Amino acid sequence: MPGGRAYRPGDVLTTMSGQTVEVLNTDAEGRLVLCDVLTYVERFEPEAVIDVATLTGACVIALGHHITGPDV
Repeated sequence: MPGGRAYRPGDVLTTMSGQTVEVLNTDAEGRLVLCDVLTYVERFEPEAVIDVATLTGACVIALGHHITGPDV
């Protein structure tokens, strides 16, 4: 059972940029984190950003089972 601070489908979250996002899929938290990473990079201009996210499910939906999504 999730804790009391867990988000649920239908919850509306406010991102680091101030935009709001309605949660439809609670298994898509990586995309929410990447959203805030983009805002962080824009604000603080770090020398480098290293992405170790796979987002495998999203790649399969977008590209199918026979094409690999680039990780650039």
